[in-house]
Amino acid sequence: QAKTPASKKKKKKKGDKSPKPSATTPQATAPAAIPAVAAALAASGFRSMNLPVSLPHSGATKEEETTDDDNYSEEESSEEEEEEEEKGPVAAPESSKKKKASSATLPTSDPRAHRWLSAILKTREHPNHDTYFNFDKYRDYFGPDCGWVKAKPYGPWCSGLDHPAAIAIDCEMVETRCPKTGRINDKALCRLSVVDATDPNSPEGGEVLLDTLVKPEWPVRDYRTRIHGIGPKELKDCQFTMQHAQAFMTAICSEETVVVGHAVNNDLATLRMEHHCYADSSLLFRLNSEGYRTPGLKDVVKSVRGTDMPETHDSVNDSRMALACLNHYLAKGGVVKLVNRVKPKKKKNQNKDQKNEPKKISSMLFVHRIPQGCKPEHILNMIAAHTHVHPKEVDDIDFSAENTNFGKTHIKFTTGEHAELAFNTLVGEEYFDKTGRPQKRIPLRTGGYVQIRKMHGTKK
Repeated sequence: QAKTPASKKKKKKKGDKSPKPSATTPQATAPAAIPAVAAALAASGFRSMNLPVSLPHSGATKEEETTDDDNYSEEESSEEEEEEEEKGPVAAPESSKKKKASSATLPTSDPRAHRWLSAILKTREHPNHDTYFNFDKYRDYFGPDCGWVKAKPYGPWCSGLDHPAAIAIDCEMVETRCPKTGRINDKALCRLSVVDATDPNSPEGGEVLLDTLVKPEWPVRDYRTRIHGIGPKELKDCQFTMQHAQAFMTAICSEETVVVGHAVNNDLATLRMEHHCYADSSLLFRLNSEGYRTPGLKDVVKSVRGTDMPETHDSVNDSRMALACLNHYLAKGGVVKLVNRVKPKKKKNQNKDQKNEPKKISSMLFVHRIPQGCKPEHILNMIAAHTHVHPKEVDDIDFSAENTNFGKTHIKFTTGEHAELAFNTLVGEEYFDKTGRPQKRIPLRTGGYVQIRKMHGTKK
C-alpha cells in the first residue's frame, strides 16, 4: 500500500494538461511534536523512506469545487489569491535593509551546487528579499504550536552522487480553519512536488523525487479547486500528512541543499521549514514597468520559453518550469531581458446567450496595499475629492494578514454606475490583474500608493 518516492517517476510531455487532484477530509486538530516525528521518519534517508504517497490524478471538476464555510465570499477568495500569487510592490523596511544576507548559508561543500552561488546571492540582493523571507513573521502567522523543521548540517550522510545538490519545489495550498480557535491558515499544504535540480541538462527537466497529495491538518475553508484542480474527492483516503512532508524534506535537504522555485518563500512557509539556501525566480526576473512588483511564473515562462502555462496549476510542471527559467538565468550569466505581463485569456466556455448578456457592474471597488495608519474616512475623502463621486461607505480596513504590512477594504457606492465613474475618473497607472480585472495604482500624498480594482458584478 505504501510507496517510496524513489520508485515513482512521473513523465510529462509538453502540452500535457495539468492533473486535477482533489482535497481531503482533514484532521480536526493539528498534530503535536511534528519535528520529532519528521526526524524519526527521515532517519533512514530519503530514498529508503516508506511513505504513504497519494498520487495526484484527474477527477476533480468545476462542479466539485466547494468551501466548508457558507459565509465565505468567492470574491474575497480571489482577492487573497492574487495577493499571494503575485507579491506586490512592497518597500523593504529600513531595519531589514541593514541585515547582512551574506552571513546566511551558501552551498560550498558540494561542487555540483556551486553553479547556483550567483543566483543565491542575487536573490538576497532584491530590495524585498528580507520582507518575503522573514521566517519569524511566518512563525507568528502559523501560531506558536505549529512545529517547524530545519535541515541538518552538510555531512557524509548527504555527500553521495545519489543525493541531490539542489531541488526545485512547488506546493499547492488550500485554506483551512482550526475548529477550536477559529484561526485561519491560507497556506495549508495539499500537494507537494519535489524535482531534482542538480543536472542542468536533464532531458525531462529533472527527476521527480516526490509528487503527492497531502492531507490538510484542519477542516478546509476553501479548496481553491479553480486554481489547482484539487477538490474534496481524491484526498478522501489520503494518508500523507504534514509530518511525512517535513520528514521527506529534512531527509533530502542539508543546510547547503539549494532549494529553488518561484516565490519559493511561500512553499517553505507552507512546509513550515526554515531554510536559507535558495534561488527564487520571482526575485531574479524583473517586470518591464512595475517597479519591484514581482512577476508571476506564467510571465517569466512566456518571456524565457515563449510558451503559455496551463490555466490549472500543476506543482510538478510549475517546479520544472521555474527550474528551466532559473537554468536560463544561469546560462545567461544573470543578464536576462525584462518580463512583460501575460494578458489573461478570455474564457472559451461562454455560449451565445452568455456573450449577448449585458455585464453586471459591481457597486464596489476593492482597495489593497493600504499602508498602516490609513483609516476608512481617508479613503472616502480621497475618492470624493479626486472623482467628485461620493461613496456610500468604506468598510473597515483589514490589516489582519500576517505576511504583509498592508491592509485592504471595499468602497461601496450607491450604484454600479457610480463605482464605474469613480474608477474611470481616478488618475493613475492602469493595468490588468491575472484574472483580467482592471486596477489602478493611485499615489498618496504621504508617499507610496494604494491599488484600486474593479470587481465582478454581484450575484443576485
